[in-house]
Amino acid sequence: MVVKKNVRIQKVVRLEKNLEVNMFGMAADYHADFQLSKCLFNSVVKKVEVGIELDVKKLEIKKCHAPED
Repeated sequence: MVVKKNVRIQKVVRLEKNLEVNMFGMAADYHADFQLSKCLFNSVVKKVEVGIELDVKKLEIKKCHAPED
C-alpha cells in the first residue's frame, strides 16, 4: 500500500453500537482512538475514503472499546 508524504488524513468512522473511531495521521503515521477487533479493521479502512490507501499495520492501538472477535 502506498501513502504519500505530507498528506493529512482526518475522518470519523461510525461503527456498530455507535462506536466512533477518529482516524488521523501525517505521512505513514496513523492513530486510532479505539482498539478494534481484527474483524473491524478492514471495515474501518474500507469506510475511510480519502483517496489514499491505509496500511492497517500502521495503526497504533490506544484504548479498547470493542470486544475481540
